[in-house]
Amino acid sequence: MRDAGYLDNVNLEEIAAMAVNFTGAELESVVKNAVSYCISKEIDPNNLVGLKEIKPKIMQWDLIKSVEEIKPQFGSISKEIEIITSKEYELYSKEYREIYLDVLERINNLKMGNVLTILIQGDCYVGKTTMACQIAKNSGLNCIKFINSEKLLGNVMKETQLYDIFQQGIKSDSFIMILDCVEKIIEYSKLGNIYSNKILQTIYSILTKIIDSNKKIVIILTSSNPYLMNQLEFDSISNYSYNLEDKMINNLQKISEYFKEKKFI
Repeated sequence: MRDAGYLDNVNLEEIAAMAVNFTGAELESVVKNAVSYCISKEIDPNNLVGLKEIKPKIMQWDLIKSVEEIKPQFGSISKEIEIITSKEYELYSKEYREIYLDVLERINNLKMGNVLTILIQGDCYVGKTTMACQIAKNSGLNCIKFINSEKLLGNVMKETQLYDIFQQGIKSDSFIMILDCVEKIIEYSKLGNIYSNKILQTIYSILTKIIDSNKKIVIILTSSNPYLMNQLEFDSISNYSYNLEDKMINNLQKISEYFKEKKFI
C-alpha cells in the first residue's frame, strides 16, 4: 500500500507497538477498517458516480482509530481486571506494600523460558484479588487473563475451558494468568472434603508447563484457605507464597476473644 501511494505520512512502527497480540486476521481487519474510514471522508452522497475515481490516502489517525476499536482475541488485559483496578489503589500497610513490591520485582527479574508461580493467601476481604490484579496490570507483560469460578460457570467441561484460556495466553511472548480463589475454581466443599480432581489436575499441568525459551509466564493464585492449599501442595508447587493479614480484623478478633474470656459477651 505504501509503494502504491495509499499511505500518507503513516508511522507503521507506532501502529505495530499499539497492535500487541493482534493475529494476522485482526491486523487485516485493522487495515480494512482504516480504508473504510478513509473512503467515507471522500464519498459525496450526492455524486456516487464519482466513487470509482476515489484514490484514498490513509492517514495515521485512520489506523490508530482502527487499532483502538478492535479487541484482540489474545487481548492485553481481561475486562475483569480493568473493573477491579478502576478504583484508586491503596497500599494500606507496610507489610502489604512489601509483598506488592516484592512480587513485582520477581516478575521484572523473570527471564525468558521460565514460569513463575505466586500464591497469595489470607482471610476474605484483605485485598488478595485487588493486589493480584494491580500486580498483573503493572507487570508490563503483554497478555493478562483473569480466571475465577464465575468465569467457568455454566461450562460442563470447565477443565477444558481453563486449559484453552491458558493455551491462548501462552501464544503471547509474555503472559500472566490470575487464578482467583483456587478453592472455588476446583469446586471445593467442606462437606465431605470434596473437589473436582479434573480441574485440580489441569491447574497442576498449567503450573508445571514447559514453555519455549522465548516466552515467560506468570501464574498468580489467590486463596482464603491456607490449610487446603497445604493439603493440595499448592504452597510447595508455587515458587513463592505470601500471606496477607488485615491487622484491623486481627485486632477485632483479639478484642472479641478477650471479651468472651471475661464473659462480657
